[in-house]
Amino acid sequence: GTLTIPLSGTGVQVQLLINNGAIFTAKRKVTLDISVPENVTKMRFSNDGSKWSSWKRASKVKSWRLSKGEGPKQVLGQFKTNQGKVLKTSDTITLEGQEKRKRK
Repeated sequence: GTLTIPLSGTGVQVQLLINNGAIFTAKRKVTLDISVPENVTKMRFSNDGSKWSSWKRASKVKSWRLSKGEGPKQVLGQFKTNQGKVLKTSDTITLEGQEKRKRK
């Protein structure tokens, strides 16, 4: 799923998709597909909302590792504009199939 947040009155949208909007994944390593306005210069991500990656130059794709353990996972994104405003969005995916893969 995806969450698109229009900023009040500006029509600016930020979009974050895990594995191109997939519902399930069997691997912790995922790809984040990012769509942000041109004035976004920095981005960072978190699995829990408290521990964040460092701010990096904004890009359209980012490799990411989900937190350990099966079940629903949320990735939160913060995107900083060149005016210093921070835009926020998130996406969720369910991690499953890890135990089956380990037994082989």
